[in-house]
Amino acid sequence: MAKALLNCEIIVADIDPAKRQLALDEGADTVIEPADKNAVKALIKSTRGGVTGAIDFVGSDRSLSFGIQA
Repeated sequence: MAKALLNCEIIVADIDPAKRQLALDEGADTVIEPADKNAVKALIKSTRGGVTGAIDFVGSDRSLSFGIQA
C-alpha cells in the first residue's frame, strides 16, 4: 500500500528472515537485517545519504534508534 500511495522505494528492516522474505514477496524493494553491525552504514551508502522517512511498527529502543540513524 505504501508503494502505491507514495510512489517510492520501500526498504524493510526486520530481524526475522521469514518476515524479510515476506516483505520481498509482498513488494518491498529491499530488505535489511538491522542487527547486522554494518546495516545502517550500508543503508546510508545504498540510499546515497539515508532514507527520507522511517515508520517504526515495533516501538523498541533498538528499532527506533535504527530508524533515526537511517
